[in-house]
Amino acid sequence: MQKGVSKVFLRMITGIQIRAAMGVLNWSVRKLAEESGLGTTVLTELIKTDGVKANAKYETLKKVHDTLNSALSVFGIALVPDRVLDVVNSQAEPKGR
Repeated sequence: MQKGVSKVFLRMITGIQIRAAMGVLNWSVRKLAEESGLGTTVLTELIKTDGVKANAKYETLKKVHDTLNSALSVFGIALVPDRVLDVVNSQAEPKGR
């Protein structure tokens, strides 16, 4: 890995992953809403999309991902990040290194 570059795992989650996780957990949209603190309308929109909903907020996807991942961990199942990005560190490297 280059100096100043780090890997960032985005907690993106697809509609297919959400539906699959809900199936394993036997959760309804209402149950996922209760556990994540999100509204059923927002969740229904995410679930309808096979991929990542284009205009979905990162914070919303993160809440869904983290909620489902936490519940699935009891069964030894983990959701894998959808994307990995190289992010350049914006802070200058200290001189003399």
